[in-house]
Amino acid sequence: MKMRKRVVLLFSLFAGLFLFPAAVKAGSGILQLTSAANSVAKGDVLTVVCQITSEEAFVDTSFRISYDAKILEFISGGAKVTGGDGMLQIASTGNSEETYKKTFSLQFKAKKKGTTVIAPDGAIQVTGKEGNHFSMSSNQLTITVAKKGSTPTSASAQPTTAPQVTPQPVLSKENRLKSLKVSAVDFSPAFTPDGKEYTATVDANTDILYFTYISQDEKARVRIKGNEDLTVGENDVSVTVTAEDGSTNEYKIKVTKESQAQTEEREKESSEDLPDVGFSIRQSNGQIFLKNSYEFEVLNPDELDSIPSGYIQSTIELSGISVPAFTMEHDLDNNYLLLYLKGPSGDKALYQYDRTEQTIQKYTGTMTKRVNNGSSAGTGSGFSVSSYVLLGIIVLLIIIILCMLIAMLKMAMKKKIADDLDF
Repeated sequence: MKMRKRVVLLFSLFAGLFLFPAAVKAGSGILQLTSAANSVAKGDVLTVVCQITSEEAFVDTSFRISYDAKILEFISGGAKVTGGDGMLQIASTGNSEETYKKTFSLQFKAKKKGTTVIAPDGAIQVTGKEGNHFSMSSNQLTITVAKKGSTPTSASAQPTTAPQVTPQPVLSKENRLKSLKVSAVDFSPAFTPDGKEYTATVDANTDILYFTYISQDEKARVRIKGNEDLTVGENDVSVTVTAEDGSTNEYKIKVTKESQAQTEEREKESSEDLPDVGFSIRQSNGQIFLKNSYEFEVLNPDELDSIPSGYIQSTIELSGISVPAFTMEHDLDNNYLLLYLKGPSGDKALYQYDRTEQTIQKYTGTMTKRVNNGSSAGTGSGFSVSSYVLLGIIVLLIIIILCMLIAMLKMAMKKKIADDLDF
């Protein structure tokens, strides 16, 4: 339907295909859980491989894996795996490239004798590029933990249970935004979920229009087009929301970019500063970008050689977008997080993100040590070690000066007494 304006009479057959699209047939796939052994000794590390395969290409997947936390302890699984204590969430979403296979590796430590079943929990969400959901089947693993020092038993070549088909989910038709904000001098009228057309004005120095938005349905996909490389005059920008069922809703924004003379004239006439752009986040071609004073690209934390001490790998939600982050191991709700970003100069480093102030600054470790030690992030009460050293030096100098004055005074008195005796 998006191309109806471009269709001409010579291609009536082609137009008919767009006006009456055929229903998209849902694909199917398998989630296979495998391990090198189905019996391990207490204290050993068990690796479970979760592999999704399909004869049709897909882009995103999300599912949960349950296990007995009394028998197995989850150790690691990469950036796409979160959770623990008997339930893991595995999610690879926001992808742009299609694939026929995705593999995830989970590591567990055998902590107690017993038997546990490792199996999917709930529906296995696998979607194609057009948002169509696949019909999925899966198996489960039965793992036995024996006493320490026992010999592991190789896993059977056959799954412990036959694959079970998960029911086709009911797809949401919600394709509206809940809120929409832009980094513009002016934006009107005020945004409403059902409003379709808006106007915005940006100054002469703005080349990119940044958005902050929340969709009515978190599973809906949002695509922004025309917001980059703005030129002086009118620019057409669109925000397209695609629901789970594939239906779309488009918000149109007519963006006017001022000339340098117009910007200078407006700033001269107005006594108020331009509104602060503030913090914003956007996705483009599978990449996530954060903007505060500068723009940062979110990088894959798996590229790091090591994780800072006291932190664990996790994810946070910013304006409905999942961002990989490092949270404090013993204080997951702490105000300060670490993000692996590419800075404006192209350097890759860890940056500290403040949830409340929404500020980003290069990580040095100082703030983390203060927070972990339970002290304030601001200036503390009392003197620091360097302050005591400086105070000691000042006192020592005063004592030396006083001693010199006393010595000079004694010498002057002796000279006066000697002069008096000569008379």
